[in-house]
Amino acid sequence: MKQLDAFTLVFAAQFAFLALALATFLVVRNRMRSEPALVRWIQGLGLTALVSLATVFFNAYETRVGAALAGFVQILGVGLLMDAVALLGGNRAPRAAIFLPGIALACAQLLQADDPDSRRMLFYLVAGGQLVACTALALSATAEVSLRSRLLLAAGFLIGVIGFAWRAIELTNQVLAISPETSGARAAVGVLSSYVCLLWTSVMLLQIHFERSDAASKRLVTLDPLTGAFNRRTLLRLGQREIARAQRHGHALSVLHLRVDDATVPHDPGARDRMLLHLSKTLAATLQRQDIVGRLDETEFGAILPDATIDQALNAAERVRVRIAGSARNEVGNDYSVSIGIAERAANELQPGQILAHAEAALMRARTEGGNRVEAAEARQFGRAAISQSG
Repeated sequence: MKQLDAFTLVFAAQFAFLALALATFLVVRNRMRSEPALVRWIQGLGLTALVSLATVFFNAYETRVGAALAGFVQILGVGLLMDAVALLGGNRAPRAAIFLPGIALACAQLLQADDPDSRRMLFYLVAGGQLVACTALALSATAEVSLRSRLLLAAGFLIGVIGFAWRAIELTNQVLAISPETSGARAAVGVLSSYVCLLWTSVMLLQIHFERSDAASKRLVTLDPLTGAFNRRTLLRLGQREIARAQRHGHALSVLHLRVDDATVPHDPGARDRMLLHLSKTLAATLQRQDIVGRLDETEFGAILPDATIDQALNAAERVRVRIAGSARNEVGNDYSVSIGIAERAANELQPGQILAHAEAALMRARTEGGNRVEAAEARQFGRAAISQSG
């Protein structure tokens, strides 16, 4: 009766694993192409469940060949799960890490004594070792995955490690006649822990998938897809926040309005994209960390410079202009130049659009004067106007 109960329990668990793989597939079937980690997870989960069902149904561990074949495919399935976790970090698990444990287990099973418990014990040890690797990979997943999700994913794998270790110890004691035959309740612990492990980690993998989808949606809403800089709407929104802070604390704030000189814009779309990427990276590398950079139009960028006076903004803009002139050919493949207009916030200006309009007027003067130069807006309620020309 105990054997029947154990058989029923394990058989039901494998059906549950298969149902879990099917449910995961149904949840994400429309997004499979964008998430290779989920594809690999479903492959590993389905393969493990199907082979485990066949193993239990045909009692494969009663023969050396059956144990070797079943062990290889089961461990291969766990290796696919490990590869899925590695893909979360943008990497791939080495093929040796996927195939060699199964090959080693199959060879060991062929050399094992005619003892099904010894064969099962060896399987649990190898599978437990792979789950330890999954735990480490989960903790080192990409930064797009929150720390909380990484910890919960690792905790799910640890449950499986504990369950497999429990079963391995129980079977070892049984093989060495240290303890009597394992009871149904003790055997159920290993089966239950493996099911909880895969259910928990599958749910967490879906949670991570939705986290990454939300992060991608936010990027589409706030960032320019080509350069990674903020889009115009986000730049103005963040600029409004900085103006409020400057008004509250009485700090200065300046704005840069930058445009690539028309005569230097490449006609080839690929070269133009490389130019815009270079320009965005140059702005990010040259300006201060607290400065906010956004793309305003096709070849126009803006930057909000908190706590920067007109003179400080002039120096920053000139550094940008010189750096572009000196590095464009090497990094883009062709020279290009930019004109930059600058404006400092006046005391009565509370909207970023107002300051940008003054910076744009200065930009138009720079372009009229031949381009490749920096111009500052006319003095309003602060200091004097300043002009920095190209040498």
